[in-house]
Amino acid sequence: MESQNFTKSGFLSNFFLGVGIALFGFFIGASFRDIGYLIKSNTVVVKGLVERKVKSDSADLQIVIDTVGNELDELLKNIKKAQDEVQNFLVQSQFQENEYVADAVLVIDRHRDFVATKWNTKPPEDKYLVRVSIKIHSAQVDKVRDFCKNASPAVSTLMRDLKLNINVRKPDYSYSKLEEIRGDIIREAMVSARKAAAQMEKDLGFRIGKLKHADQGSINISGIHDGVTKEVRLVSYVTFEIDERN
Repeated sequence: MESQNFTKSGFLSNFFLGVGIALFGFFIGASFRDIGYLIKSNTVVVKGLVERKVKSDSADLQIVIDTVGNELDELLKNIKKAQDEVQNFLVQSQFQENEYVADAVLVIDRHRDFVATKWNTKPPEDKYLVRVSIKIHSAQVDKVRDFCKNASPAVSTLMRDLKLNINVRKPDYSYSKLEEIRGDIIREAMVSARKAAAQMEKDLGFRIGKLKHADQGSINISGIHDGVTKEVRLVSYVTFEIDERN
């Protein structure tokens, strides 16, 4: 009769291998994102996830005013009036002078620059296009958001009275303090990974051994809702050895 003596280490290694094979089909049907851990040989990879909401600390907004016509002096007069009205509205909205600036007025002679094509043989009816941009940069993100919400009536009136176009573009909100919270985010991701490892021990009866490798991943920032609120997200992957001891 053959000897059936097995070492405890060998038995557990075979056991883990068998469990890994049995779970293979399960991992095929379920994503690593949902499970939170993945068994590989005699190690387990666990996911640490951090999602933190932060408020943007600056906003950039551009307002573009343009008009077309054949009387350049009148166009320039209307552009100047619209620019003054928009800047007055900014002052009424509590913006400081150092928070906005107007670019130089751009004049394009569309007849001079016209190049005929097979599908467009005649120059545009209106000879001139006149444009000016007002750029706003402010740390008062709520003020920028409220300005965009409340600008429509005033803008519509100016467009109707002066026969020009005013485009209040979508603001760009930014968060610049990532370096201040980076360390906390990475530590939270490690805590999350250890919790995932503890949950794996509870679910499958494994014991987690030494930390073998940690991939901190990259921190991503994305806008949610109206863009003022950002989500800072980090997914890290930490590899632990499986402890074969009881």
